[in-house]
Amino acid sequence: MSDTTVIDDYFAGWNKQDTDAILATLTPDVVLEDVPTGHGAAGTDEARAFIDNALSQTAGTTYDVVTTLSDGATYAIEWVMQPAGIRGSSFGSLREGRIAVNRDYWSLPRKSA
Repeated sequence: MSDTTVIDDYFAGWNKQDTDAILATLTPDVVLEDVPTGHGAAGTDEARAFIDNALSQTAGTTYDVVTTLSDGATYAIEWVMQPAGIRGSSFGSLREGRIAVNRDYWSLPRKSA
């Protein structure tokens, strides 16, 4: 397992709802994708708009990171978005200590029968 500081910093930025902190963890040519919604971004300008939009739609949420796996070049993370209890995973790649690609996969909690 390699150093996961940039991943920790990425989620800390989301938890603080701080666009600049999130952007500081990304490469200038980053690719972001929210697979369930089909939304994505490429590059810093699009990433800023993507992040700002996501933060405006999820105000007050935080991410509990359950598991982080990384070999220094790629990563996989399991997380839970609170307070909604949305479970998800992020997969991506790292370059020069920053996130180059991040793809999120999630689903809404099941309603009890």
